[in-house]
Amino acid sequence: MVSETTQVSGVGSPAYMSPEQVREQTLNVQTDIFSLGVVMYQLLTGHLPFKANNNFGMVYQILNATPLPPSTIRAEVPAVVDRIALKALEKDLARRYASWGEFSADLASAFDDLQSIHEPVPETEKFNTLRSLAFFEGFGDVDLWQVVRISRWERFAAGTTVIREGDAGRSFFILASGDVRVTKNGRVLTARRCAPLGDRERDDRHHHHRDRRRGARRGDRDLPQPLQRRLPRAAGEPP
Repeated sequence: MVSETTQVSGVGSPAYMSPEQVREQTLNVQTDIFSLGVVMYQLLTGHLPFKANNNFGMVYQILNATPLPPSTIRAEVPAVVDRIALKALEKDLARRYASWGEFSADLASAFDDLQSIHEPVPETEKFNTLRSLAFFEGFGDVDLWQVVRISRWERFAAGTTVIREGDAGRSFFILASGDVRVTKNGRVLTARRCAPLGDRERDDRHHHHRDRRRGARRGDRDLPQPLQRRLPRAAGEPP
């Protein structure tokens, strides 16, 4: 029979100790989950969730500080993984994972979702999707196939930040399917919904199509003329 009771206390690096462990309270499986959450955070970001110059400072951080979401350190970390890591690191036992089964179920679900997000989109599906978008109205078949060839298609889990305010951007994005929200200084500027992409679209998935804006601004010969005419131009650039 598998036991979910931790028997050892006061042993190990303070960086990996749970709040109840540093308080020398009664320990259970949730302490181990917290410690694994620290390891998970470190694997995702290359950093510990709590930082200090000495053990006393580390204990204070564990008891009082809220770790940043891993995606603030590595933008490619999906939002669903952020939530799992931070839930494992909850100071309040009532909000932390109560069992390994609950923890592993969330990890397995996230893994399945992220695997499906990386499924390649067939070329014909890309073409038909572009043909259905108002942005590409008036594009000929040759132009659309050229866009398919030079573009990069990505699916994102719900809640994923595609680009952050203040980041330097060298691309423009077209929403092919799903929902997108644009915010500035915490205020929602716009929210858009696009029809599902084929039969594979799910409610928790976003699908974005991205092209190279810098190349298009310079009149890149790889870009169809209709697309070059529709791209936004920087101030001072010739038409």
